[in-house]
Amino acid sequence: LMNIKGQTSIYYLLSNNHINRLIETKLDFEDEDILGYYMTFIKSLAMRLDNETVKFFFLQHPKPHFPLYVESTRFFDNRDQMVRTAVRTITLQVYRVGDPLVRRFVLQHAAESYFSELAFYLRDLWLRMDVAAEGAQEQRQFVAIEREHELQVDLLIYLSDVFEL
Repeated sequence: LMNIKGQTSIYYLLSNNHINRLIETKLDFEDEDILGYYMTFIKSLAMRLDNETVKFFFLQHPKPHFPLYVESTRFFDNRDQMVRTAVRTITLQVYRVGDPLVRRFVLQHAAESYFSELAFYLRDLWLRMDVAAEGAQEQRQFVAIEREHELQVDLLIYLSDVFEL
């Protein structure tokens, strides 16, 4: 998708709701390769997201639904850093879209699930860091503290980016 230059070609590929069905296809996400390809695919879609192309991803009828956003947020706490980074890139792209209906849906979804899940994840990171710090006496234990610290810093930077939008 990133190599397609013509706007008409993009519209043709994204029309008829096929792309949303593809996004919602149930795959074996336990397979890291499949998950990696899937996240790369939906991230490439998100990079094309703007006020014009959002109409291909955001469904208003019968009820508002945004598979690109909802499906990507399921993987926010994945153990793979590349997957977490892709989720953050996708959500930041979605948050930049200025369409009022999209914003209403995204804010509702974020308030009902995504942001509270992020808060619980951050809390868990702090608790894991606390446990690692309590028992740290050897060098390898300090490595665990450093890893937990890096995870929480990454998440806090992401949240800062969200609040700047």
